[in-house]
Amino acid sequence: MKSLTTQVINMQEAGHYYTVYYVSLAVGFERNTAYKNALFAQMPDEVTQLDATSLLGDLGIAFLKYDIIAGDFALTSESSCSLEMVNATTHSIPTIRCRENPYKKKVASRLHDAEVQLRLLWTRTILMHKWLHVLNGGDALKERGFRRDLTTKGKPGTLEFGLNLHAFGDSYAHTRMSDLEAWFGITFFDDVHKVKRLYKTLIGHGLHFHAPDLINNRPELYVTYVKELYDALYMAHYNQLAKSGVVNVEVPTREEKEKTVNNLRKITNLKTEKQQIESIRATTMGSLMRGYKPEGDTAEENTPKLFNRFAAKHGELAGTDLNKIEKIIKSWGKRRKY
Repeated sequence: MKSLTTQVINMQEAGHYYTVYYVSLAVGFERNTAYKNALFAQMPDEVTQLDATSLLGDLGIAFLKYDIIAGDFALTSESSCSLEMVNATTHSIPTIRCRENPYKKKVASRLHDAEVQLRLLWTRTILMHKWLHVLNGGDALKERGFRRDLTTKGKPGTLEFGLNLHAFGDSYAHTRMSDLEAWFGITFFDDVHKVKRLYKTLIGHGLHFHAPDLINNRPELYVTYVKELYDALYMAHYNQLAKSGVVNVEVPTREEKEKTVNNLRKITNLKTEKQQIESIRATTMGSLMRGYKPEGDTAEENTPKLFNRFAAKHGELAGTDLNKIEKIIKSWGKRRKY
């Protein structure tokens, strides 16, 4: 049986960052473009406003905050009343005077702000879950075809290209596992080659913990992903060169593709992400990679950061904001025809 892990990682950096980086170099992209492909493909798991788990946690906190303030609002009276003595000629007459409760207005303002924040987080969480992390409950095969098509027709090295590569990877990693496979590693009752549904929005693969994201749990699925990624990235590179006027484009041989696939197949036998990354880094392609390590060396470094903090460390994101990212992701939902 396979052991379960509680690492809070989506498909792990070995799958999104290092695999994309390796294959980008293998199909012939120049180093800077290959790095951007990998960086942008990894970014959705590095930024709190994009990361599926972080968004879900923030949404839960926003719901709780709204519920507490709403309760306070319901228990606060519209007005405050007091008994006062009014001098009527020679006698003091007790009377009740009520004034508008100023605290009610403050609570109403806080409730409004909490509702706005809740709606914003709800909309963003649904958007990112469905189209960036492809937690939409759809047909995995159709999702892969859609992402492959976007890759072959996309512009390598751009933000949209890299973000789509993240979704491309998740169309494999977020294909639903059976309970027996996820909890106990038992696959002989299950057809592991059968294309299933993707995990659903919000709940994701929470009931299966992080088993679906671990490469060594479904080695053949990872190898299939590598093969499809290789073909898609090669076509994207070919199209890029053709548009720039290059006539004689060198086509990778069958042996070159098999070498790439076999080199990455080796990491499926390794049980930890650290070992998988070290294995990729030790290859010829790995020696061409930059020193940036999205996995970090500490738990703090491996924790998603706010977009502004992440962008400040990566000049490749200059001029980019969350609105631009959301616009890109919304466009995928509009173009998806199934």
